[in-house]
Amino acid sequence: FYVAPKEPRPTKPQAVAKPNPAATKPVLPPQPDLNKRWNDLVNLKIKPKPVEDYLTTKRKIQPGIVTDMIESKIIIPGRSTFNNQPLFFAAFRSMEGEITAIQEISTDGPITKGGAKKKFQSKSRIKDHGFFALGPDYNKVDTVLISESVINAITTYQAIPDALSIAIGSSNFTAKLSKLSKSIKDKTIILCFDNDLPGRKATHSATNALNLQTHRIMWTKDQPAGTDI
Repeated sequence: FYVAPKEPRPTKPQAVAKPNPAATKPVLPPQPDLNKRWNDLVNLKIKPKPVEDYLTTKRKIQPGIVTDMIESKIIIPGRSTFNNQPLFFAAFRSMEGEITAIQEISTDGPITKGGAKKKFQSKSRIKDHGFFALGPDYNKVDTVLISESVINAITTYQAIPDALSIAIGSSNFTAKLSKLSKSIKDKTIILCFDNDLPGRKATHSATNALNLQTHRIMWTKDQPAGTDI
């Protein structure tokens, strides 16, 4: 899992080249080894400006956190091979650090023929393996925050940087949470799912899968049903 810096560095002003619509779309290598593919993505060298703007402006993530994630290769700026839409890549890893899945997350419009704004690359193993994690090493934390998406995990990390924020990445997570429970059984576990019916169902399913004492976030009256993390 990624070990975050204690204090996010402020974003440094920099000149950013204007995007070129006619630029050649990046071609992802047909590489089943996701660790090798991740290294190939690092070498794409896509300008980070669209990703920085999306995370800081729309998602309200602190600029220093965004800069640290990009510089540390926790997320990698890129463009969709479907329509050249700006996006970023996020790696899901096993407890041993192996990359088990790579997700593409759009900064704006759809990146698939079906209109989805995020997707997992081929060969990703998300059902039974791997989490996106942000924060201190899990051996050194007292609290683990579990949420559904990468954006959720970044948000909970911003709120409580001393905790380990984990994204499960899918609605079918029973098997891998059962495995994870052995590693976090001595931690304070807080479930951070959205304030809607799917979120409540996920909270119930996660509690059963972990089979541990867990806590859940409480929504205030000014955060009505449907509020996202």
